[in-house]
Amino acid sequence: MAQVPIGQYNKPVPDNRAIVPLENPDPSIDLTNIQGDIYPTFPKKVEHFIFFSIANPEAFRAKLGEFRQYITTAADVIKNLEDIEQARQQNKGLPKPLPKERLVKLAQYQIGFSKSGMDILGAGSPNDPDFEKGSQKTQAEGLGDEPAPDSTPQKFVGKFWTKD
Repeated sequence: MAQVPIGQYNKPVPDNRAIVPLENPDPSIDLTNIQGDIYPTFPKKVEHFIFFSIANPEAFRAKLGEFRQYITTAADVIKNLEDIEQARQQNKGLPKPLPKERLVKLAQYQIGFSKSGMDILGAGSPNDPDFEKGSQKTQAEGLGDEPAPDSTPQKFVGKFWTKD
């Protein structure tokens, strides 16, 4: 996939992240139209995944429209990172680990779809040849994913993601 340059960062990386929000993002890019775990990536201590199948595309579309307001955008994540940095400054010098009440509380959401999910919804193609071939099982390398580690329980691997 193409990388889109969106600005230059000129502050030290506050939390040793590899990806940081840029101070002067390209104004032509709408940061409210990019999911926050795509750019600049979610700050997180814990992550939960929910996998689902779409049985009724029309009902799903209606519910997705309701869910859209909860999706965390890149603009939201930049604000969250600023809040974390402000809390980090306020907590400077305090003994570690910090009590939970001193941490910034966040709940961030995103949604993603497989090729079959996109097809069921009639959403069209993202024009990505590896995505078009269908499954993470066969296209992991092209998608930039790692194969399931040996420690992954079989119930989480299933028919779509094998250790092979």
